[in-house]
Amino acid sequence: MTIRDFEESIDRVILGRGYEYYEDDHINDMYQEADGTYIFGVEGTEDYQVGVCVNDNESIIYSYCNCPYNYGPVCKHEVAAYFRLRDYLNSKNQEQRIRKKQNIEEVLNTLTKQQLVELILPAIKKDKVLEEKVLLQYGEVDITQELKRMERVVESLVNKYVDESGYIYYGREDEFIDKLWELVDYVEPLRGDEKKVFLALDMLILLLEKGIDLYESIEDDTGFIAEVINDILCRISGFVTESTGYNEEVKEQIMKKILAKTKESKFQEWTDYGTQLLQSVLIYGSNARYREMLYKELDQQLEIADSATIEIISVMLFELLQHHGTEQEIEQYVEEHIEMDTFRKIFLQNLMEKQDYEKAIQIAIEGEEKNKEHTWGLDKWKKPRYEAYKAMRDIKNQEALGKEFLLRGNFEYYEDLKELHKEDYDNFYSNFKEELRAKTGTGEYSVFRKLIEKENDIEELMNIVRKEPDTLSKYIKLLMNTYGDEVLVLYRNNIENRAEKACDRNMYRDVCYMITDYRRYENEKSVKMLIEKLKKEHKRRPAFIDELSKIE
Repeated sequence: MTIRDFEESIDRVILGRGYEYYEDDHINDMYQEADGTYIFGVEGTEDYQVGVCVNDNESIIYSYCNCPYNYGPVCKHEVAAYFRLRDYLNSKNQEQRIRKKQNIEEVLNTLTKQQLVELILPAIKKDKVLEEKVLLQYGEVDITQELKRMERVVESLVNKYVDESGYIYYGREDEFIDKLWELVDYVEPLRGDEKKVFLALDMLILLLEKGIDLYESIEDDTGFIAEVINDILCRISGFVTESTGYNEEVKEQIMKKILAKTKESKFQEWTDYGTQLLQSVLIYGSNARYREMLYKELDQQLEIADSATIEIISVMLFELLQHHGTEQEIEQYVEEHIEMDTFRKIFLQNLMEKQDYEKAIQIAIEGEEKNKEHTWGLDKWKKPRYEAYKAMRDIKNQEALGKEFLLRGNFEYYEDLKELHKEDYDNFYSNFKEELRAKTGTGEYSVFRKLIEKENDIEELMNIVRKEPDTLSKYIKLLMNTYGDEVLVLYRNNIENRAEKACDRNMYRDVCYMITDYRRYENEKSVKMLIEKLKKEHKRRPAFIDELSKIE
């Protein structure tokens, strides 16, 4: 959509509310970022910030708002900003050009060294994490001392933000998590410095361990601590990948350090994190000597792993084999481990590629039987079975399984079923409609709606509108040619019913936008008569009368 025609693409209720915000001067600020994004301050329940980016053709590339609205792609604050931006772009008066936000880097570059010290030093003294970051990145480094200092910083954060019961003090959750992120971030500059490579790795591992300790002892209702832990693991993995360019001695020390960590009790207990550490060093498997070390380590881990972890480690061994084993070794490994879902899926895929469909169906059915207690996971076997039936032209089984998928809301299988019945489609369509109509679940009704929409079944759509008048705005264009008079009566009655139930200005506006839409199909005389009728019937509702007056 463009800034010229966005009204056509936005829900009418949201459009109306956004226009009201624009008309009532709720936009209190507007400027342009260096990258060309327009930023707006919008007064709502709170003050919100809206960003809008348009290209040279005035198409809206993206927009965002930091309000909590999540019921659609665009909120009323964004709509208000669209109207304001269009006004600005339409303006012929170049004196009205909006201010551009100053670039902080440009401002800092104008200051002297002494001015920078005077500006930055007080901020550093107030922020222990920032102070540690500056010392770490620009000062002389002692690994042992830096690790001890990092431990002290983490402990001081916990003492400052966490109460004795293990809860983060109310209202300070975001502040605490921001400080944790800062600690993780300040290790980042060390990653590219080969002289500080072991310090960087030790710090990341220390933060990982401290993060796990926090996760064990603190109520992490928001999941933010778990997010920090996962980010640290990703950084360790990235660090190992970058280290492949270092000399062999450094790489071997890195691998041994990480492998040693995975054997410690903390990572044996938290197997998810331990296996992710193991995964990070698989990249070293390209070296034959390191590969043998990895095989030995993974085999040892298999001996003590639980059932879930056994599959994860087996997949790691398979990854090494895929890159460095023979085709025969790979196939043999898959068959030997077929009882694990991961390898059953690989085996199935191989059978499908070889067009051995009967064997694929057998393996899929065995997978379904094995997982029958977990019905939510059966599709991973049923879908390849369906594809096998389709490839074999086994119409009976393909149709039965396709219908099962379709009835569960997987509408993509409809076209296949339609193709199977192209010779007698009308009969199939009629029977399938009746089958869906006989079912009472919301899922089947959703499929029924999609089906008649897909086929433009005007008669059935009209039946829905009669039962659910609120669907009129969605189907009215399709129905007007055949049921014009009845549709307009239903629309008018629905407007009157909604007006009767309306009890605040937002609801009055919704009614008015229904009238505006109704106006597109009804003659103007009838629309004015409706507005006058509503004014008379609701004369004791001044806010409603005011809204109706705006659309006369």
